[in-house]
Amino acid sequence: MATSSGLCFYHPEHQTWTPVTRAEGLQEDQVESLAFTPQGGLYIAYQCGGVSYCPPRKNYRQWTHVQTRWYWDEGQRVRQPVEPFGYGLPSNLCNAVIAPDAKTTWVATTCGLARRRGPQWIFTRGKDYKAKNKGIYQGMPSGCKSSGKPPVTIPPDLLPEDYVTALHACPEGIWLGFREQGAVLLDADTMKIKGKAEQLNKSKNPRAKWIKNFVTLPSGDIYAATNGGGMQYVGKTEAKPSILSAGKPAAFPKELPPVTEKNLDELLTCASKFNGKDRPIFCDYYGEDWATRGDWIGRYGWNYAILCALNAPDSVSFPRTVYPYGDAPSFRNIDIRGYIGRHKTKDDAIRNWCHWFNKPENRNVLYCPDTATRTEAEWDDHGEAYARTHDGPDLWIVFDIPEGLHELSLYFYNPNGREGNGGYRDYLVELRQWKSRFLSPSNFNLKYQPRYIPNKDPEDPFGTPDARHQNLFIKHFNGRVDELRFMHRPPVLARCRVNNFTGSGVYKSFLVTGPATFTLRILRNYSFNTIINGVFVSDLTGKSSSRPVFMHTEPYSSPGWFMYVDETLPMKAMNVWSCYLPFPGMTRLRMLQSKYAMLQAFRFLRDMGGSTPIFQQKKTSLLRQWSFQTRFWDTLSRREFDKVCQRDWKHMQDQYIERRSAEWRPYSPNVLPLSTNELRLMEKLNINWRDYLPGSGRASMSIEELKQYLEQHKK
Repeated sequence: MATSSGLCFYHPEHQTWTPVTRAEGLQEDQVESLAFTPQGGLYIAYQCGGVSYCPPRKNYRQWTHVQTRWYWDEGQRVRQPVEPFGYGLPSNLCNAVIAPDAKTTWVATTCGLARRRGPQWIFTRGKDYKAKNKGIYQGMPSGCKSSGKPPVTIPPDLLPEDYVTALHACPEGIWLGFREQGAVLLDADTMKIKGKAEQLNKSKNPRAKWIKNFVTLPSGDIYAATNGGGMQYVGKTEAKPSILSAGKPAAFPKELPPVTEKNLDELLTCASKFNGKDRPIFCDYYGEDWATRGDWIGRYGWNYAILCALNAPDSVSFPRTVYPYGDAPSFRNIDIRGYIGRHKTKDDAIRNWCHWFNKPENRNVLYCPDTATRTEAEWDDHGEAYARTHDGPDLWIVFDIPEGLHELSLYFYNPNGREGNGGYRDYLVELRQWKSRFLSPSNFNLKYQPRYIPNKDPEDPFGTPDARHQNLFIKHFNGRVDELRFMHRPPVLARCRVNNFTGSGVYKSFLVTGPATFTLRILRNYSFNTIINGVFVSDLTGKSSSRPVFMHTEPYSSPGWFMYVDETLPMKAMNVWSCYLPFPGMTRLRMLQSKYAMLQAFRFLRDMGGSTPIFQQKKTSLLRQWSFQTRFWDTLSRREFDKVCQRDWKHMQDQYIERRSAEWRPYSPNVLPLSTNELRLMEKLNINWRDYLPGSGRASMSIEELKQYLEQHKK
């Protein structure tokens, strides 16, 4: 089974599952497709890492990796080969792989098609490759590396487009599916186009031309599964009997067996082997989360969160950590800034876009505790204003990270992925370290705070900056923006790919170690545009003091580094948890195993029986705490989140009068169509504002009568 967290093998004879991830030798964890050869060898195609192969005799533990260059020039501006065909893979962003025979393998990528014959790979591009070459930032550079020209008598045909989505082998050749150009039949030997899906390609529904997969029916009819256009007829091949007529079908795989103490012992032994055998984490891809969706509080952003453009044109920030002011040169505060890339028109800038003001029924939309709403908003690179073959503009996010290990998470949700061109969103995320010559705004103020002139005005006790301080601030602020021209040059330390995030939002997380400045480039990758909904930072060292996001006194979640220890609870499970919970100095090998190990400890504790109510209470409390780190959700945890949100909003309305007014936030729940001044007057007159909420049944007059009454008592 191919998953976004690696492979999982099922063994029918033992009815067990075995995970295989980067810790076991994979190039990356985001496996998009897999294919067995007739001899039992396994090819896997990664979302963001090329192709790997393992023969059956290696028990799928020793992999041979095939990758192409990530950049084809020294300045890291050209992301695909500039030739129409050549040696190797055209891209490391793969969509599908098939191995119809022992000698041949086909790989579909976002930049064309690759074929292996024997040890040699060759590729062919789409007809849009020339336009992509013209769309390179600052033009085609000199000295681009060549992929080499295969010695073929007749060159392969150019494909209808670069973005190949699906592959299907039949006696007539290889059917290729595309994102926008339907399907064609390719000659397997010459790589020449020999047929087209005429009926499908003439469809007026663009979604009917977006191919996701193919299937051959027993009658020989070939159909394409499309992204929004249903099943579409493609062509005909020879009829084959149904596999159901060949005998009894294989039994359905069993679910995961319970975790045993032996499994925990193996994880503890594995953890001890990692000590001193690998480098500590500086920057690495940590994984993704499709379960949390918009309910981020308690699971992300323990120390800092930005809900992008939520109060457009501004974002809503939640800096939850109080850092001590110090003079140490290594000290820095968390600072997060979003920018549009440099490949843009002169006056273009990042868009702060609000798509829906409030969608309380849609959990994919990030919840905002300040307003108790789910406002779908995003940073947008305005890519829709540029040609699809334009490489950019992209989104750049610059982070200042304090000392210690931090989890850096990005949230993506495509609200209009089933409408028009909104579905064409497929991003590549690159993480780099940036050694800036300038300070970020928050760290500039931290360093130069003493330069403020004291002010006797009681409403402005911090004073105002002097002219020298102000000019210096402008210099640093503009300097950071100007540095965007060069931020693509440092080496990429970690990557991931973001796609198919329409039905559910997804978090993509990295582990980074500070103090350092990092840049995240979210490449448009020839999509409709580039969007991001939220950015979150969590300190995993446990040294910083953080305020909860929710205001009420009842705590919703414990800090991620804290673990309640009790001798009545299974110590072996707690030992596994503490060994694999991310910590400063954690090695990369242990990090690669951490999510799996923590989930095993969670499952062991969850399935463990107990005889006393006290034990069950302690077990429930610990499971609840662990669920925040494993990002585990069930019906009860969703209900708890909703109830906490309601209590928190009620508490804020009791504390702050403006949160009771529909003039302040018209989409918030339980607000009155009164001004803030009118609500203050109600407070002064000892009128319970909640009596006038719809459905309360306690109002002594209508809202209009109340307004008149308040008008009479203004003085």
